[in-house]
Amino acid sequence: MKIGFAGTGYINKIHAQAAKNWGLDLVAIVNHKQGSMAEFGERFNIRQQYEKINFDGYAMRDRIVKTAKEMVKYKSTGAFHV
Repeated sequence: MKIGFAGTGYINKIHAQAAKNWGLDLVAIVNHKQGSMAEFGERFNIRQQYEKINFDGYAMRDRIVKTAKEMVKYKSTGAFHV
């Protein structure tokens, strides 16, 4: 499973380490602070780094919202969340 991170703060460092321990493929970061993003990327070997997300209109945002609603419906937010 591929995983990306929005933000490079304390909790995402914990999430990234857990994902790495589980053998997930850490592929991307989005963060507005270039320095912390570079540090996070180096620490977790993530090469794809972005300063902003392009939602290509609303399609991607709608897909994320739908996924989040489904996760809540099936009570899976304890394990994974958006």
